[in-house]
Amino acid sequence: MSFTGLYGKELEGLHEALRSFGHHRFPALREEADDLAAQTLSDVWAYLDGQRGASPLAADAVRKLAFTVFRRRAADLFRRRAQQPQLSMEEAPEAELVAEERPTKERALLYRRMLRICLAELAQADEQDRLLLARVADFDPGYVAADYEALAPRERQRLRRLRQRLAEVIRREMGEDARQLLREDF
Repeated sequence: MSFTGLYGKELEGLHEALRSFGHHRFPALREEADDLAAQTLSDVWAYLDGQRGASPLAADAVRKLAFTVFRRRAADLFRRRAQQPQLSMEEAPEAELVAEERPTKERALLYRRMLRICLAELAQADEQDRLLLARVADFDPGYVAADYEALAPRERQRLRRLRQRLAEVIRREMGEDARQLLREDF
């Protein structure tokens, strides 16, 4: 299947996939996700237009190209923001919203303690367990599920045992179940 341009439903589908990818993969750029997706499609379109004499790209190659361009544009935006002078929390227009979403000091300490317990346990975990966890954590929502291999039954069982082990360590160290500790009515 050759592909020389983006039209109609392919264009809309790719635009929506890029926006969704931006919302999930780069939450700090949610407001700019639509602009990044539009600029990415413009760049990909220009690239494809410049490749008229070359052999046409397959649809999946165009999709991978678009996601690569999107990631690079997002990284560029992060770099530009990092170089700009930072506002203090009081000067930020969203200061009231952020202040309301912050966890209480007790809850933040609870999260910190649970994180330390989990990290200490994962540091002692088998290398295969850590690799499996990294593989699962690296899920890319911009691609369709068919692009990923499903976990084998042994891997799913191994991941389940790792989760149970972490829950047990939290229960042993903190004296209570993690779900109970994370209840909202803290």
